Amino acid sequence: MNENTNINWYNQHAEDFILRSAQDDMSWPYSDFLSALTQAPAKILDLGCGPGRDLVYFKNKGYQVEGLDASETFCQHAEKISHARIIHQKFSELNLAPKSYDGIFANAVLMHVEPKDREAFLKEIFCALRTNGIFYAHFPKGHKSEQSCDGRTLHLSSDWIDLCQHYTWKLELNEGRPKFFSPEEQIWQVIRFRKN
Repeated sequence: MNENTNINWYNQHAEDFILRSAQDDMSWPYSDFLSALTQAPAKILDLGCGPGRDLVYFKNKGYQVEGLDASETFCQHAEKISHARIIHQKFSELNLAPKSYDGIFANAVLMHVEPKDREAFLKEIFCALRTNGIFYAHFPKGHKSEQSCDGRTLHLSSDWIDLCQHYTWKLELNEGRPKFFSPEEQIWQVIRFRKN
């Protein structure tokens, strides 16, 4: 099963991943997401929180935070550095408390959701958001499941916008990234929805 294979990959490569991800420029994902939060203090779920880098950033900015990840190793590290509540859960078994969050941040996450699980995954996200809540996702562009060079299976899709249209939220952002690249060079996509 691809999901378990990917989870095992992250558990096995956790130390290297933590070091590499700490170098990522997250300024524009943070700006795209946080600029849309209107509640104060907002409660954020970092969906696919990994080792907790973004949780620490959001918490230091004064937000209430929780994280969720399928990698037990990442959950332990995220809890240690953020002192936040961390939910150990697979995306295929996503089960979120209704109307719990003002913002759900899904950075580099959607490519880990298997095609058969996408609709149930989005339903959980929609139900977990409060009124006026934000769903933000940043993911690589593509149209099929493929094996990456490091051994992970990535489920790329251009159908996320269409799938999201089944719910009563408003599309506020749908652009290629990085923004300073030409459209042909933008290999990542960002979407942001606001729940009605």
